[in-house]
Amino acid sequence: RQAWLEVPLCEGAVAFISADGVSLPNPGEALTAAQQDALARWTQQLQNGAPVCVRACLDAAAAMHQRLPAIDQVAWDWIPASPEPLLLEGNGGFGLLVPQLFARLNAAALQP
Repeated sequence: RQAWLEVPLCEGAVAFISADGVSLPNPGEALTAAQQDALARWTQQLQNGAPVCVRACLDAAAAMHQRLPAIDQVAWDWIPASPEPLLLEGNGGFGLLVPQLFARLNAAALQP
């Protein structure tokens, strides 16, 4: 239902970006020019289509959900790697703030 990436920007900053390139606002201090640049590159890349390594993580997460159908929500943490992604962990009791924010952004985008 939801998929997002936590991507490094630079200087220790991280952004939450959906698989289709929508980023959540960053609370706190404004991004530096270098961080804003990195965010723009990530956003553009995802809007043009998820890279192969990201697509592999999304496909692997879907496959894991099929193996555990009794668990309705799991946040799978994947590490993009070659030749296939590495599963870091699955979190059943994950915080719902990030997926709720993405759902809200998507709902607002659908309004006329």
